[in-house]
Amino acid sequence: MLTEVPQAISEAIKIAPVDPQYYGPDDDRVTRFVDQTIDTWSNAEPELAGGLNQLKDLLTPLEQEALTFYLASTAFAIADAAPPLEKPQQEIKERATGVTLFKNLTSGEIESERDAFRTTWQTVYPENLSFAATATFTRETVLSQPEIPDLDAKLAQLKADFAAEMQTWKDAGKTPEMRDMLSMKLKLESKYPNLKDYMFDLTIGDVDLVSNPVEPEYSDVPERMGFTGEKLWRIDQRAKEYQRLLRRAGVNITGYQPIPLGWNALITRGLDYLGHYGMNGYQNEGCFMDYGGSYAMDRAFLLAKRTLSEEGVTSPTALFPTPGFMMMKDVAENTGLKTMELVTKPEDHFLPTPDKLKEILLAHPEIKILVLTPINNPGSHVAEAERIKQILDMLEGEQQFKDIIVINDLAYLGTGDKDQNTQLGKTLNQRRRRIDVLAWTKLLGRPGLRCATAGTPDPEIAKWVKPVARNVTLAISYPMQAETLAVLDFVKLEDMERLYQLYRHRQEKMIETLKLRPDLFDIYHALVTTWDAALYAFVPLANGVDPLDIMPQTGLFGTSARAFYASVFPDIPNYIRFALGKQPITEQTIDRMRKMMS
Repeated sequence: MLTEVPQAISEAIKIAPVDPQYYGPDDDRVTRFVDQTIDTWSNAEPELAGGLNQLKDLLTPLEQEALTFYLASTAFAIADAAPPLEKPQQEIKERATGVTLFKNLTSGEIESERDAFRTTWQTVYPENLSFAATATFTRETVLSQPEIPDLDAKLAQLKADFAAEMQTWKDAGKTPEMRDMLSMKLKLESKYPNLKDYMFDLTIGDVDLVSNPVEPEYSDVPERMGFTGEKLWRIDQRAKEYQRLLRRAGVNITGYQPIPLGWNALITRGLDYLGHYGMNGYQNEGCFMDYGGSYAMDRAFLLAKRTLSEEGVTSPTALFPTPGFMMMKDVAENTGLKTMELVTKPEDHFLPTPDKLKEILLAHPEIKILVLTPINNPGSHVAEAERIKQILDMLEGEQQFKDIIVINDLAYLGTGDKDQNTQLGKTLNQRRRRIDVLAWTKLLGRPGLRCATAGTPDPEIAKWVKPVARNVTLAISYPMQAETLAVLDFVKLEDMERLYQLYRHRQEKMIETLKLRPDLFDIYHALVTTWDAALYAFVPLANGVDPLDIMPQTGLFGTSARAFYASVFPDIPNYIRFALGKQPITEQTIDRMRKMMS
């Protein structure tokens, strides 16, 4: 007799899958299929039926639904791990697996969901498929590299080749973009394979937690984020489970979709994350998902453009504060929007001031879309809630600005101080006429997992979400959605926060190391930005230092500030951005950086 919820059941509910497509009673095929499956098993297995009935008095309806989904999908996953039997035998195997799993979850002798899962697996496959007795999720420490003969002379030659490459760009009057820097790095690594560890990959804002061991004090991060160990395996299995459930419920997962808005479960996960930071009130019909931040921003621009067009604004302009990720400006222009830049200053933490913003809006009444990146790339700073409030109050206080649509690019929401993020989110939430775009890529450490959620609380914008969706794409990949939802089933907010701590740790270590060369890096400059978020360090250079001279003198591959402006301005600050998602900043790394900087 169960008198309290077993720990293993609580853990199973926490990671349970959901109905990915549930939009209401008219579209609940997966839920109905799962319920019917568990009912069939219960009718054939009185012990299962009795145990589930006992739990009804201990669980909420939502928890009961989660347990039902967990039992069905996990039993299918285990039973389907071997080649399928004839249908009647396969159904018996699935039911027996579900019953065994439930017994293990509720036995009282097995304390965790993980152990219940393992025990069930080993019961079904006692000889052929089994787990290791213990699991270790941290990566092994890389052995020390052999000593390199004549290292100083070889590093000097490497620096000379660096300088020659940079001089070629200088002579051409070209500012190399990130891919140019990566190509040069590969070229030099090919020429100097023994010196790869003295060339530091800090150019592109990628994240890689598996190619190199992370810092020892953060060795738990790869497994927590689902890149290694048993969690990686469970995520892969769960992604397959989602597709299996949809197929069994009669959903054509390879066909076109009438209204390609994305799975409701994924949209809900995004809204839950936004809500954690005080952003809410989104219209039910005003939300969608797309392929990463760039595609979601593209759809947001089209949505803003359609809304304004229906209101009589036929040729709106979008305003982008810079420095910023200029690809988004290109994305806007590809939708037919005109664009303008608003150059911000270091002393303002590269954020627009209300006065300067008001000045440009009055001078250019055609500006009807304002793009804000309140946690900025490259600036790496959580915008002060008070500054954002001043901006939004100014927009609300002027009649001619009330129709401006604010598009918030929230690619780094949550990185940095938790309270600052919450205050920022609550402040952004005060403007109703907005579209929020939340890309999962950097938050989950998976830039290649192209998935983003977007939504608006404004019903006048929301009513155009479906018409725009029909003109954007015919379908959104089910495998991509299944993988993202699987990751979010197992990677929880506390895991993401641990990743953000790693980003912050690297910022601090990087800035401390750069202080070794005050002739190059003006770390103590009075106008320096505050590095407290995202995964970058946007660093001021000493007077007269060319960003292209940094690589030859330090081996640090970074990106010049000029890459974050679409136009050439006379007062572009002399900064360089270092991206910290790929290069571990271990003590060994710091020693090599010091060697290259000497």
